[in-house]
Amino acid sequence: MMAGKVTLDLLFDVQEVLERHGFALPSDERKRHLAHADTALALVALVEAFEGRGASS
Repeated sequence: MMAGKVTLDLLFDVQEVLERHGFALPSDERKRHLAHADTALALVALVEAFEGRGASS
């Protein structure tokens, strides 16, 4: 079960890693919020794939 594992702390940790590798959030506030939402959804998919529960499992 993933409840409680995908948290804002994890999302911000991933953001920090991406920024350290040269990626940047959009400067526009609306686009930045959309990017955070898209990243959160992608993070859930990444966690599921990592734990062997992804679409190809």
